[in-house]
Amino acid sequence: MSELKRNLATFQNLCVIASVDGEISDGEMTLLADTALSLNLPPSEFWAKILRAPYLDFIIPNGLEERLRELRMVILMMISDGNISDTEYKGCQVFARKMKIADEYLDEIISFYRNKQDERLKKMAIYSNLYIIAAVDGDISDDEEHFLSNAAQSLGLSEAEVAHIHHNYQNMELVVPEGEEERYYALRNIVLMMVIDGEIESSEYKQCVDYAAIIGLNKKDVDEIITEYRDKSDAYRQAPEEEVENIDIYLDIYNTFNALKIPVEQLAENMLDMFETKVFTYMPSSDDTINKTFYDFLWLLSVRAVSLDKAISDQIPQKLRQVIEVGNFQQLQSDLLDIEQQKGETAIMIHQVSLAEVIASISEYYL
Repeated sequence: MSELKRNLATFQNLCVIASVDGEISDGEMTLLADTALSLNLPPSEFWAKILRAPYLDFIIPNGLEERLRELRMVILMMISDGNISDTEYKGCQVFARKMKIADEYLDEIISFYRNKQDERLKKMAIYSNLYIIAAVDGDISDDEEHFLSNAAQSLGLSEAEVAHIHHNYQNMELVVPEGEEERYYALRNIVLMMVIDGEIESSEYKQCVDYAAIIGLNKKDVDEIITEYRDKSDAYRQAPEEEVENIDIYLDIYNTFNALKIPVEQLAENMLDMFETKVFTYMPSSDDTINKTFYDFLWLLSVRAVSLDKAISDQIPQKLRQVIEVGNFQQLQSDLLDIEQQKGETAIMIHQVSLAEVIASISEYYL
């Protein structure tokens, strides 16, 4: 099969799943156009497939590797508009079954890409909150622009994602995260955005207070954070992106860790055993993605926190026993965030290294 025919087959499969619920959404249409460009398809072939999409059928690749690649692309198309309808899921299921791919594997891939999409949306929400506050007075200062640029880079946003927020922020509202810690640190980031240029406009302040009220805080809480940041304004102007990035990394690890379907007691008991023996060999799962999440959290606890505050080293066993007693990591996670917020100055790179490197880093720290 020629490259053009193979690309047309891939594009046809995407068109089929995009139109399976009766219409192609704006998000799906954008993704189809981008895909056609990347596949080097002539415009005539693009429109021929789009217009005939409801009448086309899936084309099944020959090899297993190609089938899995096609399935992943179809799933990405299916979730591009942020929602998977029953019709879309059933259509994808039919495609997977025709390729002799089990439903369980299909569900695993969908779950993986949904989580990835949720991460992107969360990072875009962090940036959109910052941009809304910066632009609310109708003018973005040089300091604010520099801060926003660093924040976008730290969050790993693409130029297209940043441009989308810049062009549409007037139609957006401040996004309220789900978790209590995430809400509090979202407020801190917004306040930091507001004070970064040394001036606080009344419109910025009002919006910040309104946001605090939405998440259960008040004007006094906002004023306390403003005072804290003003006292340290020079330091935050030099490297404001590190706080945004580090806290975001903590919350990413927390969210993934808390979603693990492993009993809290089992995780905490093994952490306690490893911390006391200094032997870091336990693997909670045969899935290295889960193991990486486990050891990322253990690194925050046993290396990052201890390097910032030596006193916590003696407290870790008791804190882990408390986790076992209450059945959740919430207080321990809050304590780690407090230490990072108060003493963390260097960027965290844990998300960029492999599982083996994380384990090696922990082991070397306790040699």
